[in-house]
Amino acid sequence: MKTKIYTLFAMLLTVAFFSSCQGDNQNLGTAEIIELNPTEAVDYINLSEIVDSVEYIRLKNENNEPMGSAIKVEVRDKYIYLTTIGPNVLFVFDKKGEFVAKLDREGRGPGEYLYIEGEFIDNDEKTVKVMCGDNVIVYENITFKHIRTDKVTEVASNDKAHAGDFYYHAPQQIPNVVNGKSTNAGLIITKNEEVVKTLFDKNIKTADENNHTHWDWPYIASLAHNNKNELFASIMYDNSFYLIKDTTATPVLNVDFGDYGIDNERIGQMPLYDQLSYFNDATNVASFPMLIMFNDDMTAFSYNFKTNSSNANDETKQFGDVHQYLKLKKSGKTFHTKRFKNDITDFPEYLGVAPSKYFMCTPLVDGKLVNVIVPELCLGDDQTEIMTQAVGKVTLEDAPIVVIMKLKQSS
Repeated sequence: MKTKIYTLFAMLLTVAFFSSCQGDNQNLGTAEIIELNPTEAVDYINLSEIVDSVEYIRLKNENNEPMGSAIKVEVRDKYIYLTTIGPNVLFVFDKKGEFVAKLDREGRGPGEYLYIEGEFIDNDEKTVKVMCGDNVIVYENITFKHIRTDKVTEVASNDKAHAGDFYYHAPQQIPNVVNGKSTNAGLIITKNEEVVKTLFDKNIKTADENNHTHWDWPYIASLAHNNKNELFASIMYDNSFYLIKDTTATPVLNVDFGDYGIDNERIGQMPLYDQLSYFNDATNVASFPMLIMFNDDMTAFSYNFKTNSSNANDETKQFGDVHQYLKLKKSGKTFHTKRFKNDITDFPEYLGVAPSKYFMCTPLVDGKLVNVIVPELCLGDDQTEIMTQAVGKVTLEDAPIVVIMKLKQSS
């Protein structure tokens, strides 16, 4: 099993709004356009090309007890936050990885939740909000004293974000009913107990004749804040990335794959299982670009490139390999690669910047890249533990390891 590192970074840019943003036909306005040939991506680039040093933070649970399956790590100014499922818990660690507190209030009573559908930490890290269905439960951070429970509109989605008075939901084609009508909108915006706007609207069939559905797409993280608390979105079947402000979406970057690009408008309007059939048979197609970072230091995004239809027999290759594109603003250097090989330490073998299908990590902190190692995904099929010089012994049961990478000063 190849080493896999899962990460998600934040992004930054401010531009003017264009109201007509639907698929690839929107007016791009002042959006930057990057022309990219997927066949020119190299197999790997050495991590030392962009990074000076690598620091590891091992997260330690209370009494070294095992944790559930990690789905998100967020590094903030004061603390590191880890969300797990099975059980549904939000852990808090200090910047050295030592356990500080945990929110473990699963239940049906006041101040309790059945699951964590989204967690939102205020900028000052004084309060934590947990979304569960049509409730947002507000807690005091660290003590996790229940402050109040707010009623909100329930929206089925794979990713959620909160900014100002609004909640943003990225369904990734999961159907919802808005004002009595079914929609597979790319972005649903709610405030209090109402839907105030839907963006990138469409209505497609999402179940086959046996009522089976499929939501296993190349990524689940569509929304990300940057360190200025601006919100950005990557929309399925759309090669543009958007700055989201209140209820408007402004295209800021567009990726042009040339002859390797898919017909996003046509395929995105197909019934869901016809979409999957298309990708099962497709060859030499680039799809699903996702913005990772767009700030003063770096532009970065990932996408999938499929070269062989036989990949359809492997669920991890249904949409092809993940490619990564980075541009360092100070030096003007660009990197177009499948992987970044870790030539700085002995673990792990690769430290990429591409997002995971199932794990989220945020963001760029103090000018340093943040990455996360999930031990169970880094060990081979027949391995239960390995010994490394970088962090010592790593076992299947270990908590995620946060990686802080300092960018080269000349970059």
